Amino acid sequence: MAETRTASIIVPVYGAEKYLAQCLDSLLAQDYPEYDIILVDDCGKDRSLEIAGDYAARFPEKIRLLRNEENIGQGRSRMKAAAVSGADYIFFVDSDDYVAPDYIRRYMEENTEDYDLLIGSFIRDAGGKKAPFAISDSDYTILLYSVACCKAFKRSFLLEHGIDFSDSRKGEDIYFSLAWYACRPRYRIIPYIGYYYRENPDSTTQSMNHENNFERIVAEMFDRFRRKYHPEKLPEDMRRKIEYAYIANMVNAMAVYNRGCGRARMKEKLDFFLGDLQEHYPDWRKNRDLRLFRPAVVSKRIRTGVGAFYWSTRLHMVRGLFYGISRL
Repeated sequence: MAETRTASIIVPVYGAEKYLAQCLDSLLAQDYPEYDIILVDDCGKDRSLEIAGDYAARFPEKIRLLRNEENIGQGRSRMKAAAVSGADYIFFVDSDDYVAPDYIRRYMEENTEDYDLLIGSFIRDAGGKKAPFAISDSDYTILLYSVACCKAFKRSFLLEHGIDFSDSRKGEDIYFSLAWYACRPRYRIIPYIGYYYRENPDSTTQSMNHENNFERIVAEMFDRFRRKYHPEKLPEDMRRKIEYAYIANMVNAMAVYNRGCGRARMKEKLDFFLGDLQEHYPDWRKNRDLRLFRPAVVSKRIRTGVGAFYWSTRLHMVRGLFYGISRL
């Protein structure tokens, strides 16, 4: 086993009374010796604070409870906890999810070279029906597998490079992942699945629709990223991967969250997407990864969406494609 490194599990708590106890029980059951749990109450209106306070009182040697004076969102709550943690590595766990008893230990056992970032996979729990989600050993995994969970982050690297989630309430994980990629961490994709992601119908992601204008949120995350990290200074292969990630995220926003929005709304949204794409990535058509079957390391779903977008623009059918989606 690798040398013992300390870990903090950070859990923002908001509207989680249905699942918080199961989450905390799974964290307290870890078989790794050197870790603590930092809960951040984000001023929810249910019994989450009461539950969190009860656990913190019963397990003071393991759990620390922070309280926000006002609701600041998941990203800023995570960074508040990261700032007070003294651990070598940080894990983020959502309050409606849970983990296997060997979760921390397996990440630390795989941390054989003091990596800045370790990435594992998760099991999707949809009402008790569980299915694993596969990831590939690729730079694209950092960019497109943008969940903050299922990962171990070296705290000193995060602080040294000023990486955070931005102050956005939605899409903050996209910005966070872009920042990590631009800072070029030493990373390892590990062959482990021990995180259980619950499909919670009350979560922010599950409740989003076309009225949230997620395509504009994605564009804002990439704009913030460009302003801070200046990707134009990166090598071309990295810039092309970031460009691909932009298109993949925008196509997902357009196709998933804008279904049924109607032709007029879709025209407005598509005009914004195409205009933003042309402004910031004017030679995007030269990106060799924009094909139906490339890159192989990207999931079939993403490859299909991006490839369909690319070829529909080549064949002048992109408006027909998205107008069709607007009627679904």
